[in-house]
This record gives sequence, structure tokens and C-alpha cells, in this order.
Amino acid sequence: IPLVGDPDKEISLRAVLALDNMGKLVDVVRDNTDANILSPALTALKSKGVKTEEALTAYEKHLQHPEGDVKRLAALALIQLAPARLQVDRLTDLMLTPNDEVRNAAGKLLRAKLSEKLANVTVKDLPMLREGLKNPVREFRLSFVDAIGSLKANGQEAALDLAGLLGAPGKDV
Repeated sequence: IPLVGDPDKEISLRAVLALDNMGKLVDVVRDNTDANILSPALTALKSKGVKTEEALTAYEKHLQHPEGDVKRLAALALIQLAPARLQVDRLTDLMLTPNDEVRNAAGKLLRAKLSEKLANVTVKDLPMLREGLKNPVREFRLSFVDAIGSLKANGQEAALDLAGLLGAPGKDV
């Protein structure tokens, strides 16, 4: 297994392929914490589209890894291979990561999930919609602005909240 993390990329690649041929690559990802081993192993699993329950659980586990590259690979694997597994709160957290690739992919999925969730809002949902305008994630706020706008005249109660977004410094809406 140490060869997976070898600085020589060819040795690392061949070790990953050998483990994959043995059916042990998911085990390596599940049982390891070494970023030098996890990065090439996660890359291979993501590239192959491995989405067994065991692999998905391992991806979720590594969202908490201290190394940024491991988090990035785990997040992208989940976004691409199991988007239904990521709830709005997890996507919101991913939107706050410093990695552009993760932020963009999570933002796209977040917008889709929120659009679906907010498609049939009514005036009764206004308190929840107004609360959503306070979220620090831009895509989250945009989805709630759109949902309030879809209420047309019935959404007038939120007009002051929307007007507040117009002049707020640092708000990128």
C-alpha cells in the first residue's frame, strides 16, 4: 500500500491499478488516512465511477479529512457519483470551501436542489424564505430571492428584506 503514495507517479499508478485489479482499492480508501495514499486512490475510484455503498461511505468520511486535496476529491466524487446523498446543509458547507472546483460543482447542485425544493412555495412559506435570505452562501440567497419573486404580489411582505440586500456592503447577490 505505501507504493500508492510513492512520489514516482508511474509506481503510484501501477500500485493503484494492482489494488483495483485485486478488488482492494475501496478497502485502501476506507482504511487509510495518509493523504499521499488517499489522493491517487480517490482519483482512481472517482475516475472509474465507483459508487458502491462502501465507496460512498468512504467518500463521506473523507469530507472531514485535514488535507485539502483529499477533501476536494471526496467532495467531487460525491457530487458527481451520488448527488442525491448530499443534503442542502452539506452542500452549503461545501460552498464555503476555498476550492473553486468544489464550490462551483456544489453551487450547481445546490441551485438545482433548492430550485426543486422551492418550486412550489406559497405565502405560508414566507418566514422560511425570509430566513433563507440571511444565509452566507450566495447561491442559497439567490434561490430564495427567486422563490420570493415567484410569489409575485403575495411576496410583498419580504420586500424590505430584498431591499436590504441591494445596499448591503459585501453582499454578492
